[in-house]
Amino acid sequence: MTRYKWYCLGLPGSLFDFIGRIKARNFSANSASGFIAGEDDLESYAFRYAWRSRIVATDIDAEGNSTASSISIVNVCEFSIFSKFDKIWLRIVDPPRSNKELLDALETVAGFGFYAEIVIFSSSVHAALLKSVDECRLISFKGVGGIPEEKAVARIEMASKIGLDLNRFEFLKKIQYSVDHAVYEAVYRRERGQIAFSTSGLVKIGGDLRPYMLELVESELPRKRD
Repeated sequence: MTRYKWYCLGLPGSLFDFIGRIKARNFSANSASGFIAGEDDLESYAFRYAWRSRIVATDIDAEGNSTASSISIVNVCEFSIFSKFDKIWLRIVDPPRSNKELLDALETVAGFGFYAEIVIFSSSVHAALLKSVDECRLISFKGVGGIPEEKAVARIEMASKIGLDLNRFEFLKKIQYSVDHAVYEAVYRRERGQIAFSTSGLVKIGGDLRPYMLELVESELPRKRD
């Protein structure tokens, strides 16, 4: 499954100016970091951000002696920038554990007034998305809840290949809980796909329906700031 994260961007200038500034900071053999332009389409600008870092590798010889050495590596993060609903959006593909390097680089390029606000899709958005497919079922979810009067906390994890109907589980009606991670299986025009939502903002999409479901997700990006 391909992983995605979205951010709503605030820019001090125009999108055209921002894209030009990104392209001007090109990654090369002599640079510590920079951007590599991809193939743009009619709707988005594609880039990869590359930055150098070092890792320490340990080599152990036949006698058991260890030698540490520092190795220079190049990290790469793929992303796109596009305009939708009169806003500017950043879509990161297979994001690293931390997006700080990329966001800091974009802030440096944009200048004072830049912001990046992560998008987290609520359960109501899940339902709206899944109405656009022929069949859909919840096959896995993780949540956290509790019973305040009992001062009890519960971590919930459920999975089923045939689908989960949470309304059928009586014990869930007795506790207050929130869903941290949900995985759905969908069928549309005889093609199958899976989509997973997380409260961290991470969305995973896989299967033959990935392009269609990616389009559905971006059709549900928030129209206005809270």
